[in-house]
Amino acid sequence: MENRSSLNNLIQEKQEDCKCARGLQVRFYCAQENCEKHSKDKFFCEDCFNEIGEAGEAHKMKSIPKLLEELKKTWLDLIEKEGRMYSEASVAYNSQKALIECLDKQASKSVNGVLAGRLVCRDMQRFHNFHEIFRQYIFEYEEYIQNFKVAKLHEVNSQSDTFHECLDQEFNYLPLISMPDFIFDNYRSCIESCPVPQSPDDKALREQILALKVKLGEKNILAASSMNMVPMNPQELADAVNNLKHAQRKQEAQINAYFSLFGSLEGAASVINNCFIQGGQQDKKIERFQEELKQNVDQMLLSQEKIMRAELKAIEESTSSGFKNIDTRILQESSEKNNLEQRINKTDETIKSLQEAILTQNQKRESQAKLFQLKFNEISETYRQELKLKEETLSKEFKLKIELETQKIHAIIEDRISQLKQREVQISKSPSTQQIPMQNYDQPQKVLQNEQRLSSSSQKLQPNKLQGVAAIPSANLFTQEKLDDLLTTFNKPINKYTPKLNAKGQSRLTQYILQIGWKWSLSQLNENANSPVEWTTFEGAERIDRLSGIRTGLLQGVYYGQVVGGKRHGLGIVHTTDERGYPWLYECQWDRGKPIHQGRYIGIGLSNKWLKYEGSMDETYRLTGNGSYQHEDGRQYQGGWKQGKYHGQGRETNPDGTYDEGEWKEDSWVGVHKYYSKEGVLTKTQEYI
Repeated sequence: MENRSSLNNLIQEKQEDCKCARGLQVRFYCAQENCEKHSKDKFFCEDCFNEIGEAGEAHKMKSIPKLLEELKKTWLDLIEKEGRMYSEASVAYNSQKALIECLDKQASKSVNGVLAGRLVCRDMQRFHNFHEIFRQYIFEYEEYIQNFKVAKLHEVNSQSDTFHECLDQEFNYLPLISMPDFIFDNYRSCIESCPVPQSPDDKALREQILALKVKLGEKNILAASSMNMVPMNPQELADAVNNLKHAQRKQEAQINAYFSLFGSLEGAASVINNCFIQGGQQDKKIERFQEELKQNVDQMLLSQEKIMRAELKAIEESTSSGFKNIDTRILQESSEKNNLEQRINKTDETIKSLQEAILTQNQKRESQAKLFQLKFNEISETYRQELKLKEETLSKEFKLKIELETQKIHAIIEDRISQLKQREVQISKSPSTQQIPMQNYDQPQKVLQNEQRLSSSSQKLQPNKLQGVAAIPSANLFTQEKLDDLLTTFNKPINKYTPKLNAKGQSRLTQYILQIGWKWSLSQLNENANSPVEWTTFEGAERIDRLSGIRTGLLQGVYYGQVVGGKRHGLGIVHTTDERGYPWLYECQWDRGKPIHQGRYIGIGLSNKWLKYEGSMDETYRLTGNGSYQHEDGRQYQGGWKQGKYHGQGRETNPDGTYDEGEWKEDSWVGVHKYYSKEGVLTKTQEYI
């Protein structure tokens, strides 16, 4: 009881001030429906609560801790529901992915679409996009819960009904796609027209397609067999004709089922050619079988035509020729029916022999593939050993060269330091000359800048360039001291964000900059010192989140860089946070206060991990053109951008090292994408509409 009271007190202390301007924190929430008094703001303090009680107004209200518990339960139920549905749908979809993609592609080409069904691939892609957006809301929800921001959580809660409705109406069927009859029922209208894959690599997919075709054929035959016969007058003639129609429908369904296996005579020929591709005798056998199969089918079609003509003629002559001629025709047609059944049985036997030949050929190919893999492994191992030996030899030579170059660079640095010290003595003796600050090489951050400068160029420092620095006004120069001060601000609270510090008192952003360095070294920043450099306030800016499309504007922060006419112009650095409380560092080229051309911006997410964008930027503080994205967990993207979204040709890399290459259109896959293993081996090709 005492612990719960302490928790409630802690929750109350975290709340915002009441809008009544008495300086009291909110304590209650108005739960009264259609309340005019609290239509704009439903949160109020204890004094406002007492005023309502004294006025005798009927109000339904809740305490802040009670409201927090209800909101937490609502979101926890929604998160559990969405996570379970997405996990089950992904497992069910991946287990039958090849089959679904094949049928989905056929269904999208159908004239009538999918009969009473859905395009599962499209809906699964939409569910994946929904899942990514929903994760962003979970990050906001977790932050509000940890900081007991009930008012903010109440605002976000308005989206929960929309998420529930979307899950129930659009994606609720996806976890059920693994049910035994779902695939058959959903794609029934396009199974018959779906082509059978003939590549040896598609053996499993081919067996699934054939099984669906067989099932459809059996159901069609059963439906034709069980069709009720319609009586005609005279009675005996009608019974005879209906029996013929019944037999004809059954045979027609059987023929259609066989045709669906091959698609056409050309399809049957393709299957045969895959089985018998060697030897002149096999070619002759294929030709004989093709001719025989064509003759059988022509005879089947001719027999059907004869049956139909016989039926019509029998009906026309029924009153004059009598039942004797009808009996004769029935016997003839019964004989033709038996002939058709014999031909169909013969075709079945031929198909079985073809399947056995295909199986034998596949086994032979698998054996050859294994033998090839063994030889390839032997050659690869020999090549790797030779390559390793060459790498060791080259590595020793390279290390020796690096040591010699390092000695030369150290000598240049010592000479430069001596020159700068002499210059400083000369400047200090002249009262009319402004003093240029010396760098302190003992500080770690300054050593980092020197290392970046040295690594960027292997050329020797030229004396005439060093002497030119003295002619630049000090107000136009970036200084190492200010860059170090900027690093220090990363470790301090800004707006409503308080960074987590390590044992050295450094934030995650400070650690990352010390690890990779600034985008431009100090010498690069001072190459075009044609305008004053100032430390001033960043006023904030509008910005839209890339994934969710939600407005997450940049708040007030710090700017250190070149300024013209009171606006950011030239090279400069901004440190700020967005409206969600995440810190951002922008290192950009600026034009009258807006970012342009090449730049880099780094953020720290909710899990205290860095994410980095670098490339061509636009005035909306997002990438447009060519650029890259990296996340601390290993995710990467390199390619085209449009207002912060993947757009154009690019490569996306997963944390496990696998990647895909292709075209994007505003964060969506389009065209052909090729998927590779982390070793660079092509594993799959997928076409997106």
